[in-house]
Amino acid sequence: MNMPNSIFYILHSKFYILNSKFPILIKICAIVLLLPLLYLSSIRLISAILIPIDFSSLWINKTFTSPFNIQHATLKILSKLDPFNADYKHILAWNLWSVDLSKADKAIKSAINRSVIDPKSWIFLGWIKGREGFITEGYKDFDRAVMLNPKRPDSLAQQGLYVYQMLPLIDKSVKPLFQVLAELNLRVAMELDPVFARYPPYAFALAMIYQEKGDSSAASSVLRNINTDGPTDWQLTIRNMVLYLQLNRYLTAIAQWETSFNPDKLTPAQINLIEKELNKYNIPDLRYFLARIYLHQGKTDVALGELKSLVALRGNVVEYRLALGDMYEKAGNRKDALIQYEKAVELSPANQQAKKKVIEYYSKR
Repeated sequence: MNMPNSIFYILHSKFYILNSKFPILIKICAIVLLLPLLYLSSIRLISAILIPIDFSSLWINKTFTSPFNIQHATLKILSKLDPFNADYKHILAWNLWSVDLSKADKAIKSAINRSVIDPKSWIFLGWIKGREGFITEGYKDFDRAVMLNPKRPDSLAQQGLYVYQMLPLIDKSVKPLFQVLAELNLRVAMELDPVFARYPPYAFALAMIYQEKGDSSAASSVLRNINTDGPTDWQLTIRNMVLYLQLNRYLTAIAQWETSFNPDKLTPAQINLIEKELNKYNIPDLRYFLARIYLHQGKTDVALGELKSLVALRGNVVEYRLALGDMYEKAGNRKDALIQYEKAVELSPANQQAKKKVIEYYSKR
């Protein structure tokens, strides 16, 4: 027997002896190694079917009000059953955001410990720190998210939005630098993914930056891309209207109001909240919208006063003249109503609504 054959024979004999003596031990080791994999696979399969953890999930719920409800308890249990999955802790942090900021902070840090390379967790920690008043520390967390994946549009867009929202709190000496940084991040994010150009929070922020720089053309261009078909966020909608008014785009602001404001679908409490939001801004043109609210509330005299003072300031805006004429007409004051309609025709001879009103008045004489 030659040497290679002898070695092969010896190895084969040894393996046979081990296999015959320790078959149960080998199987036990295999089962021990496979059990955790089977367990985690089963948990993730069940959770993916029953409890989706993407950001379209109902588990990310802005109406979450208590840290002791079944949703909170379920997410905590799932995070313990699947200790390597950071998503449950991340969603839990989102749910706690408006309830208990310290617990949200603890949950997102736990998510980071489980997945330190996940940019979205660093971003959320940055928002939490910013809300707690630690602006610089929050900015560093956004920087970490960007460094982890420099071509991730969401990281750039959120860092840009964060910087923009923190501008009023930043020292004046460095404010212009951070304004440029916010603009750059938002623009690059929109170039990488045009969806961000249609999403109101990011588009409004970029438009406001352009407006503050005195570039009304660029601000208007950004606003044209915004998708306003989604659910109404009144604070966001009113900020949008304010920006349109600052750009002298009265018709666009009014059109958005007409589309968004349906008094039949709003409770008195909601209407009061909208009124308070409008009163936060020192912009005369918002009196038009306040007048609409007062009229709906039955405060006709207050609504009339708002429109009269607005027309005194913005007498060249046809829509305000027409609204005041309509208000006079409803109050039975045909003479003053006709004056407003005639002024509207003088300002815009092609305005069909104004012409129709004037013709109606003269035909009834």
